[in-house]
Amino acid sequence: MAHTVIFADSTVDLPRDIIDANEIHVIPLYVTLDNSSLKDGVGVTPEDLYEYVERTGKIPKTSAVSIADFYNEFKPYIDAGSQIVYVGISGKMCATVQQAQAAAKEFPGREVHVVDGQSLSTGTALSVLKAAEMARAGESAEGIENFLSGYIPRVRASFVLDTLQYLYYGGRCSAVQSIGAKLLKIKPCIEVIDGEMKPTEKYRGSIVHAARQYAHNIMEHAERIDPERCFVTHSHGTKQAIIDAVMDEVRGAGIFSEVVESTAGCVITSHCGRDTVGLIYMEKAR
Repeated sequence: MAHTVIFADSTVDLPRDIIDANEIHVIPLYVTLDNSSLKDGVGVTPEDLYEYVERTGKIPKTSAVSIADFYNEFKPYIDAGSQIVYVGISGKMCATVQQAQAAAKEFPGREVHVVDGQSLSTGTALSVLKAAEMARAGESAEGIENFLSGYIPRVRASFVLDTLQYLYYGGRCSAVQSIGAKLLKIKPCIEVIDGEMKPTEKYRGSIVHAARQYAHNIMEHAERIDPERCFVTHSHGTKQAIIDAVMDEVRGAGIFSEVVESTAGCVITSHCGRDTVGLIYMEKAR
């Protein structure tokens, strides 16, 4: 059986040591700052992004991986006789999956499987890691894709924000909502539902208090949670007290075999800003 190679895009937000250990190939999206198109995590950092937002009052434009980028990344492995599985950010949030599908058509008769992760950040990473584990065990690309069709709907990804400023700059909430949230000290929770970001809970008070309550609420439903792995993912520069508030609740619950802390890259950070933290896990199969 041909070797199966796992690809992801830069929104996967996995720590470098996990990427390397699992032989995951990451293709960067693009971030535009001052008319320069830069590769996420390669030519631009979250600090560059924050400086740009503070200077311009705008969030940078982000764009999908190009068809040419996918083709150039896939081709050496196809030429070597490998199969490919790419798991990407939700197609309802970004055109990257569609671009990968177009690139896959350039290899007729070859095994290039494109999977819509229906999530973002480490929500997608959960599926990517499962694909990598299966590839190491010798599973075919088709077998991995078939498995993920039932696995992906069980991913639960959400995050709580300190500010609506970045969502406002990005046109995802009104000025009235942004001002109102600031005055009332509301910290909104955003969940990924059916591949889209949707507001759900509203927490009041400090972001540390909100983060702790957010994690506590999730941990109260331990009977639904798959204990294998979870991610505590935060934007760059998030205060340690915010991260600790979530980590304390997660570790105190004693549910997970593995708790991984990770930092969001530029594309994800551009929509949430500083002091954002999320808890990402799997629900048990029913």
